[in-house]
Amino acid sequence: MCVAVAVPDEYAVLEAVMNLGRIVRGLAAAASVVVLSLSLSACSSGGPSAPASQGGAGNGATGEVDGLVKEFLDKDLVLQDRYEELKDKPFRLNSDGTVTGPSETLLYMSKATNWRFQDGTLDLCTSQDCTHWSAWTVATGESPFSTGKAYVLTLANAKKDNGAPVTRTLIVVG
Repeated sequence: MCVAVAVPDEYAVLEAVMNLGRIVRGLAAAASVVVLSLSLSACSSGGPSAPASQGGAGNGATGEVDGLVKEFLDKDLVLQDRYEELKDKPFRLNSDGTVTGPSETLLYMSKATNWRFQDGTLDLCTSQDCTHWSAWTVATGESPFSTGKAYVLTLANAKKDNGAPVTRTLIVVG
């Protein structure tokens, strides 16, 4: 008995493998774009809104967030949590839309030089025109290191390696 086995043309096999490689590369490129866009969503580039220095605290602020931020505007703020070395290095959100404080502290606050409100978040900007910013939600909370009212800022669209939100706990000291 004779059995015929069909052996594919080696060029057809090579062409199929190359086509599969193109598909895989295309999928990898698409996945890279998605991952990159998600990672940059927490640090956005400027949109049509005016910077805080042009609109101040009223620039798009609404509801409770506006009220909470007004409570610490133009006052010395100290980072809590694990930032013991920064307890004597407060920073300020000034009513003119600027952020002032020592560079060691501002490093933990997105290196902000300016701030604004937009869509219910506190945007910490790296320039007066807010070309680049990080968006933070504001809530009241507790500080494990002090008594009194604390404010918890949560970085929008960002998580730590363990899946927990990125937060900063602030207290007013002045």
